Amino acid sequence: MPSPTIPKLLQKIVTELFPQQRQFDYPIAQDVSEDIPAVTEKELMDACKRVENNKVPGLDEIPNIALKTAIKAALTLFTKTYDTCLKEGYFPSREFGAWCFQAREYWQQVPPSLEYTQSKQLGLLNSTSEKN
Repeated sequence: MPSPTIPKLLQKIVTELFPQQRQFDYPIAQDVSEDIPAVTEKELMDACKRVENNKVPGLDEIPNIALKTAIKAALTLFTKTYDTCLKEGYFPSREFGAWCFQAREYWQQVPPSLEYTQSKQLGLLNSTSEKN
């Protein structure tokens, strides 16, 4: 068995595990003549309730339960994202998936209590793995 430090073998492993994604350039079509109503938080939550948790994910490959949890945790962020997409006429193609997600902005809105819970869980996992 060849050593995994051989450059060609390493390159082949990396390309298999992490295939290159195609670049997408989306034109933004704006029609300022039409006044588009804003998406409300109630509309977004109603849409979340209609989506079933155990259905197969769409082309974005995000499980429905994960998406619903993220929307509930950052409702304002998702509402603003949908509003912006509608106002700017930005609709990602089916190949790309239907969700625009900005992780940095999401994590800035995570309540401190959730961060504390996650850090405690990580601490618990680390202490458990050290005992083994």
